[in-house]
Amino acid sequence: ANPPLIVDDDGKDCPAAPYKTVQNAIFAAAAEPGTPTIAVCPGEYIEGGGGVGSNGLIIIDDVNIKGAGADLVTIKPRKVRASTSSIAGPHAPASTR
Repeated sequence: ANPPLIVDDDGKDCPAAPYKTVQNAIFAAAAEPGTPTIAVCPGEYIEGGGGVGSNGLIIIDDVNIKGAGADLVTIKPRKVRASTSSIAGPHAPASTR
């Protein structure tokens, strides 16, 4: 078996980790033979595009994901804020045009 693909959000817990996001490790895992393992070091991971209905993680092939522990790893969706320009239009209230 190949060594795990290591992820660390800030490089503090696993300084040699080549990936800062779980998604990038998932993309890299697709090129690995067999069913690769991703080791997620402690941290808070902000994943996904953040759009309404978007996925936090896109898993494209079989992969094992092992975290450092439920109390040590958090995966959250990216938050996107609407700007005034994104809601302004001909039918928007005058205060936003």
